[in-house]
Amino acid sequence: MRHRLRQIGFAVIVVTLAARGALAQRVQFPTPIQADAVGPAPSASAFTQPTTAYYQAPPPPIITPPPAQPWDPYQPAPVAPIVAPAYPAYAAPYQPLQPRGGFYGAFEGAILVARPGTFTTTIGTTVVSLNPDYNLTFSPRVIGGYKWSEGFGLRARYWHYDADGTGTVLDLGGGTTFGNLSSNIKLDVIDAEFTQDGQFSNWEFQVGAGVRLARINYTITASDPAFPGFTASLDSEFQGLGPTIAFYARRPLRGWDGFAFVTDARFSFLFGNTDLTLTVQTPGVPPPAPLVIGPLNFEDHAVTVFETRVGAEYSHCLQSGWRLTGGAYFEGQVWGWAPPFGITGRDIGFFGPTFQVGLLR
Repeated sequence: MRHRLRQIGFAVIVVTLAARGALAQRVQFPTPIQADAVGPAPSASAFTQPTTAYYQAPPPPIITPPPAQPWDPYQPAPVAPIVAPAYPAYAAPYQPLQPRGGFYGAFEGAILVARPGTFTTTIGTTVVSLNPDYNLTFSPRVIGGYKWSEGFGLRARYWHYDADGTGTVLDLGGGTTFGNLSSNIKLDVIDAEFTQDGQFSNWEFQVGAGVRLARINYTITASDPAFPGFTASLDSEFQGLGPTIAFYARRPLRGWDGFAFVTDARFSFLFGNTDLTLTVQTPGVPPPAPLVIGPLNFEDHAVTVFETRVGAEYSHCLQSGWRLTGGAYFEGQVWGWAPPFGITGRDIGFFGPTFQVGLLR
């Protein structure tokens, strides 16, 4: 009995060892994978029998920060970029008088009426009054100059006036018309001066000083219908030179871009000579040669001139720096001229509207 038990136990041991050897030949365990290994997982072909699971560490997570909030003290709000303003093709309509230097020019059309007043003289024993009458007459005025950036400049002006008038010759003793009257006034005026621009409060101003050269020609011709062919003509001409001063002021109007109230004044003293010629034509068949008295020369003659005007001006500054201007004014002038040879009239006045267009600096 004891021998039988030993044989059974030995057989169990042999079977167990045989089974374990067979199992070891069929199953191969892979090399363990480290936790920090990097790379793709091994394929199934690397195993003789892919029945055993293995472990590989997952990749680290990608952390995306939350969007910054405007109130986050550690994430300030982005600052918008500073964009330079886009300037228009032209500047503002109003600019001061003196920002830039350069040449400038203007043309003025003065539509003025002459008022020489009434002249009184004596023909023999008869006292007669000459009453010439004039209408509005267009007269050109040209202005040009140069101005430096500090406001100092040079300016020249030329004005030409030529007007014809009609009237009557009145017998002051009898109160009747003595004859008809025709007349002509012609002026040529040249100014050359220094100028200086400035500004005070809301006013812009310009002052000027220089010399004036002027020529005045005044012709009066009288005729008597009762004596056909009879005419008497008196021609007087003054040429003189003297100092002139000018003042110009400009006040921009608030709320009216480009518009301004303007005023200017000018005063001149002229010293020169006056030539006077009297021509008398008497009737006859054939007409005799006219009687000419003169020319008579009167030296050291003085003429005073005062001019002023007020109005409105519109200006528009271009991108190039030029100022395009247009203005409308009411102008008045007084020439204190006392022609000799017994004529007691003194002053010649001019007044009327004036229009200007120009390019100024």
